[in-house]
Amino acid sequence: MKRILRVCLILLLAGLCGLAAHGFFAERYKRASFEDAGDRLSLYSASLQSALTRLSHLPTTVSLHPDVVSTIRGGLPADAFSAYLKSVADAAGSAILYVMDADGNTVSASNYRTENSFVGKNYAFRPYFTAAMTGSSGTHYAIGATTGIPGYFVSQPVYYGKEPVGVAVVEGRIR
Repeated sequence: MKRILRVCLILLLAGLCGLAAHGFFAERYKRASFEDAGDRLSLYSASLQSALTRLSHLPTTVSLHPDVVSTIRGGLPADAFSAYLKSVADAAGSAILYVMDADGNTVSASNYRTENSFVGKNYAFRPYFTAAMTGSSGTHYAIGATTGIPGYFVSQPVYYGKEPVGVAVVEGRIR
């Protein structure tokens, strides 16, 4: 009987030691995982911020182009301005640049010769469009309505005099 009691006591102590060791190592692993995740989040955040800063000036540049208002109003061929947008997007390494009229219809886009061209598409429902048409720059993260690819959108109003007549947008892709 004493022997059975001793064996039970040894098994109980071994089980408690194993449980304590498991708790110690599990907590240590969890803490290391959280630190690693925090480091990765900081890196991803810095990369995203860098990409957004690098591209955020493009809508302003496009909005100041001397032909943008004429293109929006139909006075110039949209394909010519789309070719300009493509050259700027290619040089800047941005995903897509496009220009919309006051109703949200895309009149020119750097992807005008692709299967998923934005030309002719209406994006008036997007918050970046609404912000730009009220005279502010706009930003918005979303899944592309046409491409289905996540992107960060930055917009700027295109003015004729003091009134916004359209919107210039850059879509930076999140990789």
